[in-house]
Amino acid sequence: MDASTATLIVIALGISGACYFYWTRRRAVEQSDYARRRPLNTHEQTLYWRLVNTLPEHVVLAQVAMKRCIATRGPNAEMISRESLDFVICDKSMRMIAAIEIEDDTRPASEYREKIEQIKEEALEVAGIRLIKCTPKSLLSEAYISMEFNNHSSLMARMIA
Repeated sequence: MDASTATLIVIALGISGACYFYWTRRRAVEQSDYARRRPLNTHEQTLYWRLVNTLPEHVVLAQVAMKRCIATRGPNAEMISRESLDFVICDKSMRMIAAIEIEDDTRPASEYREKIEQIKEEALEVAGIRLIKCTPKSLLSEAYISMEFNNHSSLMARMIA
């Protein structure tokens, strides 16, 4: 075997190795762990459709970042920017009327999580946004939703008081 043949074999092996590496990496990306999932869990979907069906004159937003609802500065700004609200109810002019949170009652909250929830509640209160809480076992009924939101003027009066 002369030098030119050996060189061609080395080049061919190099190209083959590069092609193999390229195709296996490409396939790994195509068959990755990324998968589409539903943005709302079962309880959130149930409550979402109750809200939409009961409040046709309102806008129902799901999984809204708190930083989209509250402008904040100070020590809690970073924490607020990472939090979200399960639902935000707005009038047709997109003025926020209330926020709804489904509390996770399946496991006890840590001290840290309780502190974050307290800051979240205080921030909403100071911003004048009413917070309504429920649990997966006791989601808001259509009757309750209708009573609370269809009488928009009394809700706004309670928020101001």
